[in-house]
Amino acid sequence: MFTQKPVITGLGVVSPLGSDLEQIVSKLANGQTGVKPHETMSNVHVAPVAEYDKLKHVSRKLLRRMETINHFSLNAVGDALAMAGLDEQQRSETGILVGTGFAGLESVVKHKEDLLDVGIKKLRPVNFPTTVYNATAGLLSIQYGLHNVNTTLTGMNMPSEFALLYACVLIEKGQAERVVVLGADACTDPLLYGLDKLNVLANGDQAPVAFGQNSNGIAMGEGATAIMVESSQSALARNATPIAEIEAIEQYHGADSLYDYSDSSAGMEKVLQRMMARSSSTLNDFDLISLSANGASKLDALEQNALTNTKDSTTQADATANNASPLQCAYTTLSDYIGSFPGAGIMRLVMATAAMQQKSAIAPLQDKQQVEPSMFQQLSNSAGQNQRLLHVANGIGGGSIAISINVK
Repeated sequence: MFTQKPVITGLGVVSPLGSDLEQIVSKLANGQTGVKPHETMSNVHVAPVAEYDKLKHVSRKLLRRMETINHFSLNAVGDALAMAGLDEQQRSETGILVGTGFAGLESVVKHKEDLLDVGIKKLRPVNFPTTVYNATAGLLSIQYGLHNVNTTLTGMNMPSEFALLYACVLIEKGQAERVVVLGADACTDPLLYGLDKLNVLANGDQAPVAFGQNSNGIAMGEGATAIMVESSQSALARNATPIAEIEAIEQYHGADSLYDYSDSSAGMEKVLQRMMARSSSTLNDFDLISLSANGASKLDALEQNALTNTKDSTTQADATANNASPLQCAYTTLSDYIGSFPGAGIMRLVMATAAMQQKSAIAPLQDKQQVEPSMFQQLSNSAGQNQRLLHVANGIGGGSIAISINVK
């Protein structure tokens, strides 16, 4: 897909499993989920950010004037830039792309409360700029001197994966050498109340799990993930060591609804077929497939059906010719660990990449009784490969994305 494959040279995470990648990988191996009951909303489960130092890259004075998503983002991007090792000039030549579903919502609610409380003439103008979606991208540009492309992609439909796709296109076209891609959202109480009224959230004594027998809704998560993406030439020129290589990205959109997952797996099947045709591979050539299944019954069924149909149509000839059994790769769904939110896509990608890089297992949280027995194996430590990751995302309305990652 790319004449020069983009590489990843820096990672930063603020998540329900913490902000230290080694500790996150350890928790994934030991089945320590970040999903827990909400403190005040009965029968609702959430995945709040945990074990996180707000002041790592943010001054106390600045912290008092920003909303939650912005200090999540500043700290995640700060860690990614530090890992990538950019000097001041290289940062100035670097862009920032933000993928988010709910940036600014916290400020909008506060602004409305103040409006009703004191009236429009007494509103503090300083609070207004953070009510807009692109405030986070602007703040990151100012704080870290990122003076190249600056854009925000918003909505419920995989904004962080689309931000990553956009970054790769810019690098391929030579319009940017380096771009920080950020996926971020905050789980505020007004958001939770709204989603609960829309029957999006799972309600019950037990946390929702993907493919669970009784799950029919999500646990809302939050956090921020930053990925430094750059051209392979740029990384080579500054002696940076790539963490992973982005081999290909395929996407398809065929909306059935603005507010619900599709009943059809056709979109994901098309994306998988294109991915494998472009890379001359089958599903079994990947060491791990990371799914976006999150407990919403339509999404869970869509992804299982797509994988089953793609397996049947693409691996039968290989299985016959090479006496190979289909579905030998491992499958996982990290929504069980971090909840589900629009900006979570690249958080799943980074966690799976880190686990593969460390040759660590990702433990399933329960027996997945509604899926094929060969799905949801642990990431094998004994295989010795753990190199190729297929990241799958499916969004509201029928959009699908597949990203092939070669972990170094």
